[in-house]
Amino acid sequence: MSTGRIVILGGGYAGLAAMRILSRRARPDFDSLTLVDASPYHCIKTRFHELVAGRHRDRLIRLPIQLFADAARARFLNARIERIDFRKRAVATSEGEVGYDRLLITLGGQTSYFGVKGAERHTVSLQSYEAALECGRRVEALGLTARGGPRRRVLVCGAGLEGIEVAAMLGEHAAGPRCEILVADRAPEIMARSQCGPRQRDYIKDHFLRNRIGLRLGVAVTRVEERAVRLDSGERLEADLVIWCSGVGRAQVRGMNRGRPFQVNGFLQSLQYAEVFATGDFATVMTQGPYDNLFSAQRALHHAAVLVENILLRDRGKPMRSVEYRPRGELIALGDLDAVGVLAGIPVKGKAAALAKKANEAKYLAELFRQVPASLLRRQLPGTRS
Repeated sequence: MSTGRIVILGGGYAGLAAMRILSRRARPDFDSLTLVDASPYHCIKTRFHELVAGRHRDRLIRLPIQLFADAARARFLNARIERIDFRKRAVATSEGEVGYDRLLITLGGQTSYFGVKGAERHTVSLQSYEAALECGRRVEALGLTARGGPRRRVLVCGAGLEGIEVAAMLGEHAAGPRCEILVADRAPEIMARSQCGPRQRDYIKDHFLRNRIGLRLGVAVTRVEERAVRLDSGERLEADLVIWCSGVGRAQVRGMNRGRPFQVNGFLQSLQYAEVFATGDFATVMTQGPYDNLFSAQRALHHAAVLVENILLRDRGKPMRSVEYRPRGELIALGDLDAVGVLAGIPVKGKAAALAKKANEAKYLAELFRQVPASLLRRQLPGTRS
């Protein structure tokens, strides 16, 4: 039985993985495969924190989606998604309407400011390539990496994975004691939602201490002004740059309830529309698994494989597979040559952990390019050798 027209919304980790898997495993099972994204690029978001150290570090962070769509013999529609009409089974885009028989929503997330006044206007975030690049430009414009520059203060809002990695990268590349880096979070502990235990957290704190990075925990930012933030304690902290790493929310699309989660069952299938599946940061899995809604690229890739399998199983009249996700580990970069985390239950730290993180990223890139013929690489990535 043919699955008909499959449409994937979003060219992030889950969307690209779903497209590649469908191309490899299910080519006879569907009539057409279309991926829609407003950006022409797939981005390696796990490396966005590196851009605060300079724009020269953007090599292999941004890759053309068209390259991977061509390799998968899929159509790539570079268009803004304006509305989803679930009853009509159609997606309205800036380039026209796209009908579907099966819809995979993998739009990911966007920065959430939790209603904090002034946060969107007066901070920079790292939820998109453009935002991360702008953060790097601001760091450069403030002279934070220039020796002998003026005294500056950078405030990082959020002591989760993103905030820790950004602060550590700044601590390594900013100009010594003339640049004060401060990380603030309302949680009483760093990496509050993490697989890391007390030893890993202590390692991060020691790294911060050695690199003169301050921590303010148990305080919430209530307002962001042009060059300062206000805390729930009433304190006002001046800052030359405020980097917002405090939260991720579902990407917003017309045709859905704004601000409410897009719920899927344990098969990653919509609770309302059987032909619609969703995953990644966009979806909320209505199961009891402790890691089923963890924000991570690792989870997005795992869910993409389950999602594709369930689409094919359902259309063949077979029982679908429950998601049952468990992370294989977590690595936190502390600059270029230091890291800490857990791999397969084993604690790792230092240069070995940093190399493991880079190896994971290299493995992902190798998987991305595995299906791409050399002729496509030469045509779409000038200067590439076969």
